[in-house]
Amino acid sequence: MNEQNYLSIYAKSFNWAGFFLPKQVYSDCSNLYNFCRYIDNIADEKGELDTKLK
Repeated sequence: MNEQNYLSIYAKSFNWAGFFLPKQVYSDCSNLYNFCRYIDNIADEKGELDTKLK
């Protein structure tokens, strides 16, 4: 999923506000959000802790 999709699905307010930011700032913030969201999704998945740590 690309950065635009993550923002439009999970961070609608930030996505809208991002149109007022310089493109590079928006891209950098989007990349950070994507990373944090990816890690959060892993933590929320069912499974063994040992598997999550790998």
